[in-house]
Amino acid sequence: MQTLFRPWIWSYDYYPIKDKVEHGSIVIGGTKTDYEKFYGYLGLYQDFTKKIGSEFWAYGMCMAHEFYEDKTWTKLKDSFPTPTEGSLRFEVFSALLYGAQGIVYYRYGLGISAAEAADPDKKGVVGNTKCVLAPLSCEVEKNSENAIINVTIHKSIIWERLKKVNGEIKAFQKIFLRCNVKGHRQYPYSNGATTNIETIKRYEGDISDIDECIEIAKCYGYGVLLTSLTNSQSNGKLRHYVAIMNLDPFKNTAVQFRLKKGNILPIYPHIVSFGSGGTNNTFTLCPAGLFFIYWDV
Repeated sequence: MQTLFRPWIWSYDYYPIKDKVEHGSIVIGGTKTDYEKFYGYLGLYQDFTKKIGSEFWAYGMCMAHEFYEDKTWTKLKDSFPTPTEGSLRFEVFSALLYGAQGIVYYRYGLGISAAEAADPDKKGVVGNTKCVLAPLSCEVEKNSENAIINVTIHKSIIWERLKKVNGEIKAFQKIFLRCNVKGHRQYPYSNGATTNIETIKRYEGDISDIDECIEIAKCYGYGVLLTSLTNSQSNGKLRHYVAIMNLDPFKNTAVQFRLKKGNILPIYPHIVSFGSGGTNNTFTLCPAGLFFIYWDV
């Protein structure tokens, strides 16, 4: 992959969505999203690669896995749940909106390492991660002489979810490839029941396009992330985009807005429903769903 595409940086695989773990056990229904570190981490890569004129590729978490204190498998430290369509979308589209030029995944379950194979008692082995479910798994059939005679590949529900989300990325890759990300702004919820996320930076970079083209009237759930980016068209004109993304990886979010400039580029099925009243539009976005506003200069 490095030989083919040569990105300057492969991002560290920091995954923001975890199950809450207390006293070595998972709290049922306790999934949490670490917005502060995740967006801080993406902002770090964006800032660095913009300064040196390079690009970065980002990892998306596509495996359910558990992280233990050691190989006794008795004390659970972290649990990463089976990725939903929304959580997959949240990670990869967030990275793209921070300027990532490629998305990568570990497709197969975490197998035994060479160190583990050489140490049957698992003493001194650092690896302490169990794969629960991966997009792909292998079933190996051997004969009586221990020679491999057949390998069967199994595709899980995660594979199908990845296939759908990757199809969404592919449909809009002309926006993201070679784009210039200018700035970001968070719009927190209004009149909603959920606490807004104050830890995401509300201002980073140039947000003049955001202010000129859209006015958010109301937003629910965790709010939305607005990102300003530009890209060159085949006719030589510069196209400006503002992306509006639902910050909730698991639930729909309604956003009411007035368009001050540009044209709406909807993404289906990201937009669950659409309505309008007076000068305002209302889009209900699926988990981590988004739409664009665009215009040419």
